[in-house]
Amino acid sequence: MSSLTMIKSFISLRSNEKRNRESILRLREKKLRRILRFAYRSSRFYYRLYRSVGLDENKLKKVSIEELPVIDKKTVMDNFDDILVVNDISKNDIMNFLQRSKNPNDLLNNRYHVIHSSGSSGKIGVFVYSRRDWDEFYPYITRTIDFKFRKTKASYIG
Repeated sequence: MSSLTMIKSFISLRSNEKRNRESILRLREKKLRRILRFAYRSSRFYYRLYRSVGLDENKLKKVSIEELPVIDKKTVMDNFDDILVVNDISKNDIMNFLQRSKNPNDLLNNRYHVIHSSGSSGKIGVFVYSRRDWDEFYPYITRTIDFKFRKTKASYIG
């Protein structure tokens, strides 16, 4: 893990907690547009999906989130290889890795963290993160933990 990336993400997360509603809405809008643009440019699946409903890159700049096509876990898993934005892994690689690996700290191809849902809906969902993405994401997972960096004293009376 890159401590610097995690610290930057944690600081950003904490500073966002102090933003007012208007500032949060602007930030949310900016991040949504960045994600839509990235998906359109980088993912064959999202490019085709958005084009199929008449959305091009210019329209993605203004489309409301309610107008975006909704997809479910089955659609994601059925189109996984076309959703991926990297060329060095595939759904088969990931599923084989999950079969082999018993240690949650193992990395696929020494590069990717892989986690999966339990499959309680009948379909397992997989999520793949680069090391950098994982380091940025990790503070969001742990932010509710109250880390107490002080000495703990205990006594035994008996």
